[in-house]
Amino acid sequence: MRIDGRPFINFNEFHVPFSEEDLAILDLRENHKVVQNFGAAGSGMQDAVTVDPEKVVELASPTESEEDATYHFSTLVDMSEHPISGDELYDIQMEAKAQGKSFTYMLKKKLGDRVKIQTVISPAESIPDIAVRTEHKRR
Repeated sequence: MRIDGRPFINFNEFHVPFSEEDLAILDLRENHKVVQNFGAAGSGMQDAVTVDPEKVVELASPTESEEDATYHFSTLVDMSEHPISGDELYDIQMEAKAQGKSFTYMLKKKLGDRVKIQTVISPAESIPDIAVRTEHKRR
């Protein structure tokens, strides 16, 4: 970066390391052709919440405060054919917490081949409702 033709910051000297989330976003863009265009003309909240649900479950991390949440997961586990114990569920919950992963992700990872899991992902209460656009009046 230069200011008035003189070097101000040389990015090759330092760089903040990419986080796991940064690398996942780069992978989505490069390998899965996901386009992030928030703020582009005509884009809105729907663009911000339309993503691959499997990636959302995989990359989401729990929050202590619902006001900080982006998504809400409602997960139904059908274990009628292969019952599991409450202790096993508790262990999965504790492992999810220890790893900073969503309970839904850990359920799919640990029980996905034994039970039927269905998850509904919806915007959290903290996400504003999609506003109706009003027509601009021409003068």
